[in-house]
Amino acid sequence: MVVTRSGSEAKLEKNLRRRRANIFLAFFFVAATLLTMWSEANNFLFFLDELGVLFSSIIILIVLVAAWNKKSPRDILNQNNIVLILFVIALIFKIYGFIIEAASPPGFGDEEPVLIALIVAIANRFI
Repeated sequence: MVVTRSGSEAKLEKNLRRRRANIFLAFFFVAATLLTMWSEANNFLFFLDELGVLFSSIIILIVLVAAWNKKSPRDILNQNNIVLILFVIALIFKIYGFIIEAASPPGFGDEEPVLIALIVAIANRFI
């Protein structure tokens, strides 16, 4: 016996998977930022992009946890859109850091992986 799902159930499941992926990515950004930000604390311009990613990731976690019990497809879609906007803000901070730290090899080491992960986080919304 084959069980089929309705279109709204499939969309709900897809958005719930996106939410779980967003939680994982936000925790990754918090951990990655906390591990690397102290090496750049001596230069505020280098420190600013890590601070922006850290605050954006913490706000993402707060948004996701605050609305954890919401199960309607519309609420979850709105939540995913808010998370998308916050990931774009974090990406802007990281691009700023990419440009500023390009001339400093010691400060530039964490930029590429986090930049790629932010692009993946944004792509998660559309895949």
